[in-house]
Amino acid sequence: MFMDYQQETAWDLRLNLLGTPIRVHPMFWIVTAILGWPYYTMTNDFTVLLTWIMAVFFSILVHELGHVFMGKYFGTQGYIILHGFGGVAIGSNNLSNRWKRIAVTLAG
Repeated sequence: MFMDYQQETAWDLRLNLLGTPIRVHPMFWIVTAILGWPYYTMTNDFTVLLTWIMAVFFSILVHELGHVFMGKYFGTQGYIILHGFGGVAIGSNNLSNRWKRIAVTLAG
């Protein structure tokens, strides 16, 4: 498989935010920098690229936290992986009630 974001690497950034484990795969940073590179070349200002990377990081993280926190509200424990294709909240949707699963899905 081209990208197995489930596979942990020695270069993963591991965080814990409000009791939620977060793992950032190195490909997240690489792909985000590649996508933001045109903004750097337009301005030749490295802070523009760093601002882009941080904006992408926080926007995807907040989105995934929405899923996890709604899952926690219903009693599940989830965690987040940010990878080269975006992010995923794992385990927050392990619910038997269909409407709770829908609420977790819509919370992101």
